[in-house]
Formats: sequence, C-alpha cells, structure tokens
Amino acid sequence: MSTRTAFTLLIGLMATCVHAMDRATADSLVVRAADAYTGGDHARALALYDSVAGSWDSGTLQFNIGNCHYKLGDVPRAILHYERALRRAPGAEDVRANLDLARQQVVDRVNELPGFSLGATWGRLRGGRDTDTWARRALWACLLCCGMFAMAMSLRHRVARRVAYAVAGLL
Repeated sequence: MSTRTAFTLLIGLMATCVHAMDRATADSLVVRAADAYTGGDHARALALYDSVAGSWDSGTLQFNIGNCHYKLGDVPRAILHYERALRRAPGAEDVRANLDLARQQVVDRVNELPGFSLGATWGRLRGGRDTDTWARRALWACLLCCGMFAMAMSLRHRVARRVAYAVAGLL
C-alpha cells in the first residue's frame, strides 16, 4: 500500500470518528450560554456559543456571538458576527440596529493634514478673496509702473532704457 493511500485512509478514519453535535446537545449548550449571558458572564457565554457554532449555525447564533464580542469590547469581531447574522437573516431589525451601533464606534477619525508648504506660500502671495488686498496690490503695481517709466525716461543708456520700459510695461 502506498503512502498516499494510507494517508487517505487515515483521513477518512479520522473523519468518521469525529461526530457532529446532536440537536439536543446544541440546544442545551445554547440555553446554558443564554443563562451565562444574562448572568453577566459574557466570556463563558461566548465559549459556549462558539462550541455550538462549530456544528450548527444560524442567524440567531451569530447575533448572540456578536453580542458577546460587543460586551467584551471586541467591536470589530462583533461587527463581523452581526454581518454574518444579517446575511443569514436579512430582515432582522435587531441585528441591523446592533450592527449600526457597533459601526458608529469604529468610525475613522481623520485629522486634517498640514498644508503643503509651497502651497501655503502661494496662498499667502495670492492673497485671499478680500477685495482690499487686491486693491492695495494694484495701487503698488501702478506706483512701481510710474516709477519705472520715470526711471526709463531719465536713463541715457539705450539698452537700460529699453529694459526699464519693458519692466514698466509688465507692471
């Protein structure tokens, strides 16, 4: 017999030895878990619900597991189990309400990032939407333009005069 065949037989034998939990045992564990949950022992209730979830699964069971995780402060796992419960029981209002409540606690809080320094400098140079700022800048540009024209007329050097006229024209 080859090792592959022996391995396959061993897996098959192990699978037949493992038996599923019968319905009566599962129901008794769910009742014990519910009692533990109402008694405030949420960790024990979670362990009992998880032992049942290995063999049986339902929307109510996933909802109860989500409640245990929520009470223990593990909100992400609670959301996971609430979503599983909602998938198995789409119209369950209590599951939807608990899922919304849990999601509100994990909302991302994004802080405003600091501005880009070059962008901030450009914003300061550009000014704001304030009309007074633009009026002051226009007056300074006119004053500089007149000054450059006066300087251009007084210059004797031909190239310097042309440069001064060009700068005055730009201003």
